[in-house]
Amino acid sequence: MRRHVLTILALALPAALSAQQTLLRLAPPQGQVSRYRIEMSTNIDMAMASIEARSFMELTSRVTAAQGEERTVETVVDSFRIDSPSMPMPGMPSLIGSSTTVRMNTRGEVLETTYSDEGLTETFGGVAGAAGQGFQAGIRLPEQPVAVGHQWNDSNTVQTDAGPMGEATVTSRMRYTLERLFTREGARIALVAIQGTMTQAAGAMSADGTMQGSMEFDLDAGRWVTNRMTIEMKMNVGTEATMTITTNARLLP
Repeated sequence: MRRHVLTILALALPAALSAQQTLLRLAPPQGQVSRYRIEMSTNIDMAMASIEARSFMELTSRVTAAQGEERTVETVVDSFRIDSPSMPMPGMPSLIGSSTTVRMNTRGEVLETTYSDEGLTETFGGVAGAAGQGFQAGIRLPEQPVAVGHQWNDSNTVQTDAGPMGEATVTSRMRYTLERLFTREGARIALVAIQGTMTQAAGAMSADGTMQGSMEFDLDAGRWVTNRMTIEMKMNVGTEATMTITTNARLLP
C-alpha cells in the first residue's frame, strides 16, 4: 500500500507544479551583486562579402536602490573583447570600466537609463547601454501570477541611439511562454521561452527579423541566471544583407 501511495504522489507532483500559479518578478534586494558573462557571435552575409565576429564580456551588476516595485541597477563592464578576423578593428575603443545605471520596475520595464560615458555609448550605437542593462530588460513579465504553459504578449517601440546613423526606431512584438518550474541547488527556477519579431529604421538603414530564445529566472533571488537568444535580421543598408546574432549569457558563481 505504501509503495502505491508513493507512486501516486510521484505521478501527481509534476501536474501539481504545472498547475501552480507563480508571480514572476525581477525583484532583487538592495545590495545584491551579480556577475555575468555574455558571449555573442555575429554573422553578416552580403553579396560581396561576409563578416564574422565574436565578442566576450563580463559585467558586475549592483542593486543600488530597491523601493516598492522599482529597482535601480548599476552595471560595470569588467572585461570586453572582440575577435573579428574578417574585419580587424585595431582602433576600436574599449568598453572596460564604462557603467550604466538603469531604473526599472520588477516586470522588466526600463524607466530611465543613464551612462557613464555618453560618447562611448554613441560610438557603439547603444551597445554599451544594452550591455549595461545586463539583459535585465530583455523581457516583460506578466502582471498576474501564471501557471506552466501560460502565454502572454508584449509590444514596444523605442527610440535609441544608432551612432553615426542617428536615432533609430525599434519596434518589437513578443510572445512569452512559461515552460517549466523546477528547483536547482535549492533555488526555484522559472524557464520562459521567448519568440518575437523586430523592425528597426535608422536613416537610410532598415531591418526586420525574428527573435527566439529563453531565459531562466531565480525566483528566490529575483534575478535572471541564463539568457539565450538568436536574432535573424534582413537588412537594407544600401545593399541587402542578412545578419544573425546568437547570444549566450549566464550568471557567474
